[in-house]
Amino acid sequence: MQTPSRFDAAILTVIPVEFRAVAKAFNIDFQQRTRNDGSIFYKTTAYSRLLGRGLRIIVGCVDAPSQANAGVMATCMIKEFDPALIILLGIGAGMRGKLKIGDIIVPRQVADMSVAVATPDGRKARPDIKSPPHPVMQMMHGFSFSEAAYHDRCRELFGPALIPTVDQEADFAKHVTFEPHVADNVLASEDLLIRDPNEFYRLIATHEGIRAADMEAGGFIKACETGLHLRPWLIVRGISDFGDSFKNDNFHRLAACAAAAWIGFFLEDGFDLVSLRPDEAVELSASTAGSSVTTDSPPVGSGILGSVATELINSQLEKLGRSLTEDRLKDFERIRDDWRIGGNKAALASVRGMKRRDDWRLILPEVRAKYLRFEASLVLALEKNIAIAKDIAKEAALADPAANMETLGALIAYHESGAKAALSLLTDPTTVEAWNIKLALLGVSDQWPAVLIESGRPPPSMTPNAETRRMRALGFLFSNNLAEARSEISLAVREAPDWFSIRHATAIIDYFECLSPAILKHVPKDWPTPIDVTLVRGDASSLAALRRAGVAFAALLARPGLSEDSRHELEGWRLACLANDLEKRNEAQKYCSELLQRDFTHPVALAWATARGYAADFSSSIDAFFSDALPRKK
Repeated sequence: MQTPSRFDAAILTVIPVEFRAVAKAFNIDFQQRTRNDGSIFYKTTAYSRLLGRGLRIIVGCVDAPSQANAGVMATCMIKEFDPALIILLGIGAGMRGKLKIGDIIVPRQVADMSVAVATPDGRKARPDIKSPPHPVMQMMHGFSFSEAAYHDRCRELFGPALIPTVDQEADFAKHVTFEPHVADNVLASEDLLIRDPNEFYRLIATHEGIRAADMEAGGFIKACETGLHLRPWLIVRGISDFGDSFKNDNFHRLAACAAAAWIGFFLEDGFDLVSLRPDEAVELSASTAGSSVTTDSPPVGSGILGSVATELINSQLEKLGRSLTEDRLKDFERIRDDWRIGGNKAALASVRGMKRRDDWRLILPEVRAKYLRFEASLVLALEKNIAIAKDIAKEAALADPAANMETLGALIAYHESGAKAALSLLTDPTTVEAWNIKLALLGVSDQWPAVLIESGRPPPSMTPNAETRRMRALGFLFSNNLAEARSEISLAVREAPDWFSIRHATAIIDYFECLSPAILKHVPKDWPTPIDVTLVRGDASSLAALRRAGVAFAALLARPGLSEDSRHELEGWRLACLANDLEKRNEAQKYCSELLQRDFTHPVALAWATARGYAADFSSSIDAFFSDALPRKK
């Protein structure tokens, strides 16, 4: 059984940028620290779907690169915290043309280059080749994960993609990625900071599989494989440079975030703790925590304890549960507000972070169910994963069978079978939230007159809120009544000025203020179709509305963790705002070119580039179109 000082995994970082990436990835509470011989370590958790429980994790930072420093700190962590697995996580140099900046390497072998032989012909390396222990290699062989989900988590940790300077644009396009590839090549390690890209050819001469290098892995492995405290190990390195002049301070953060995001997935779905600690199997079989859907733990008490002691312990647990529940309810409201304001994946990460907390099971079941229902709705909105959302919904229903599930049920039905199926579940909504979902489903079905009728007659005991007014404003916009749309969205802004959806709708309405009334009813409202510049109003009020919209879309785009669909949509609206502003034509062309460089299939950028005759290289876009459109040879 696990003792208080025994951890499931330890993560060792070397420099602050690596530690900060891990701290963000694992929601480290900086108050949860412990100290040993002048070093500070941080406690955190990660939820293991393999075990059905939280993993206890300890995190440390060396703060000084070298094999010796890494070895000393690894020895300390192994001795003091007894982790089943210790992980060296951070950044390293990669070989140009073989890896990209932002990729990660989880090496199948490490070549320790710290030992050399002096011969008459000069010094020659005598590399010591090490492979991860057999159980760790077995875990890696059986570990799979969604690349799309991994890339999303990387973007969530890192934030908006870097914009290169003019002199680095070509290198960025060729050598930097925000969708990391996971390589398993050989990693070289020695106390050498590479500032010469030709150094990799020296390394390859000793082992042809080398594609990356660091300064710590050799010493780290020695600490794990020497002495009384032998320990399974794993190394993860994000590629931050090529050992040459192509550098950017943010490359270190990009590489560290890619490594931290991957290790999060591994601990959640690939870390088989039982293979390293068989006694965990006994502990798990005796616990209800082995399932993702559990009932509450039974009251403490048995024949071992007297009735008075049992009652006292149960009473204290109940008080603790009530206290924790109040705190978690406050956290829930904060996370939900963050979602409304940010509209990004940080809210989903926060909910999952709550579930990884050691005190999750002490929270009252109805509050856990509230978190779970919210998580399921976010999974549908952000990850489009119906199967996972349905599993979470079942867990929520078991935790609180009396809860109202109509909203979540309708959302699942929409993603699974379409708007018509979802609307059939909301003929008589019983909450404002469900009513608003019904309005949104009517809008998705292009039934905007029905949106106006339905939103104008609230069900009994329901009061319209900011979301209701947003849907009503969009109903007027799609019905070509800009004056009423402006009136309704103003009421929504007054009630919830910071909500992402409210700011988004306001900016769209501002955009259409600049168009001639003659064209308004002929253009779609769900995307900014290119129009002739003669149909753009040039008076001061219209121009002010157009520029307000442009600023708003740019601000929304600056939010980290946006989904790819949301980013494309916002980029399209911002481009349209620039393109319709005669004073910003050059800026519009440049922005359009940037969008196509990042994604040559960007639908709105392609439409505006073609309509306005912007100079752009369409060859990649054409190739992509025909590769999808033409039948493939068998």
